[in-house]
Amino acid sequence: LKGKNGSGKTSLLQAMAGLLPLEGGEISWAGTPITREPQVFRGTFAWFGHRTGLKADLSPRENLRFDTCLRASKATGVDRVFARLGLERWGDLPVRLLSAGQQRRVALARLLLADVPLWLVDEPFTNLDRDGRQLVLDIVSEHIGAGGLCALAAHQDVSIRGTVRRLSLSRAARQQTAHDRALPKSFLRLRGGIYCSPGGGPATCSIPCSFARWS
Repeated sequence: LKGKNGSGKTSLLQAMAGLLPLEGGEISWAGTPITREPQVFRGTFAWFGHRTGLKADLSPRENLRFDTCLRASKATGVDRVFARLGLERWGDLPVRLLSAGQQRRVALARLLLADVPLWLVDEPFTNLDRDGRQLVLDIVSEHIGAGGLCALAAHQDVSIRGTVRRLSLSRAARQQTAHDRALPKSFLRLRGGIYCSPGGGPATCSIPCSFARWS
C-alpha cells in the first residue's frame, strides 16, 4: 500500500484487521466475512504497526514469552530470532533501556515467531537504519516465499522478492465525484497479492471505487 500521509494506508490496514468498521462492502478471509467469526480471523494474522506494543518494564524475552502465549507460535527459539535480529545482547534488559530502533526489532521478532499466514505491516522502516530496513525486506520476502501473505504500507518504493501487487492511495481519490455518486454501489474488488484465502481461493475486500487503484 503506497500513498502520502493521510491517504488512508493505516486506516485500510486497520479495516483489514477488523479494527475499523467499513462504510460499505466487506472483507472476507477464506470465503467468510471477518466480522462473522472475528476471533478465528484474528488468529490468522500478526500486526506490526507504528507502536511496538511492548511493555517497557519487561525485557524483550518476557514480552515475547507473553505474546507467544496468546497465539500459535513457531518452534523457532527466541534466541535464534534474537540472533537473526541482532538482539542477543539486549534480550534480558528492560525494553525502556533500548533505542527506538532496537524496540522496533523486538516488535519485528513477533512476526518471526507467529505461526500465521498473514502479516499486516504498517510503515515498518520507521526508526530503522539501512541494515534494519534491508532486514525487514528480507524477512517479508522469506515469508512470501514460504507461502505467506503480507499487506505492507510504506511511503517509499520497496523491493520485495515474490509476487507483489501495489495499491496506490491518494486523498484526492477519496473525494467522491459526481460521476462516482451516479454509480450506485460501484465497488472495486481487490484480489491477489493482498487478500488470498489459505485454501487457495481469493479472499476479497470491497471498498468504494473512488478510493484506490491498482498499478
